Amino acid sequence: MRFAAGYSVIQFAKKMGVSKQTIYNWESGLTTPDLNQVIRMYIVCGLNPKSLLPKRKKAVMMNLVIPIPTSIK
Repeated sequence: MRFAAGYSVIQFAKKMGVSKQTIYNWESGLTTPDLNQVIRMYIVCGLNPKSLLPKRKKAVMMNLVIPIPTSIK
C-alpha cells in the first residue's frame, strides 16, 4: 500500500505515527497492524476505509402473509 502511495518507509512511519521498524515488521509479516492502524493506513494513502467493509446487498422486501385469527380462544 505504501509503495502505491509513493511513501518511503520513513515517510510512511511518520505519517502513521509508528517507528520505521514497525513498518518493516508489518511488511515482513513479523507483526500485523491492528484495525485502527489499518484504517489509518487507508486514510494516509488516500483510500476510503469504507472499502474494507463487505458490499451490502440490497434488501429484498418479501410479501409475507400472516394469518390473523378472527377470535382469540
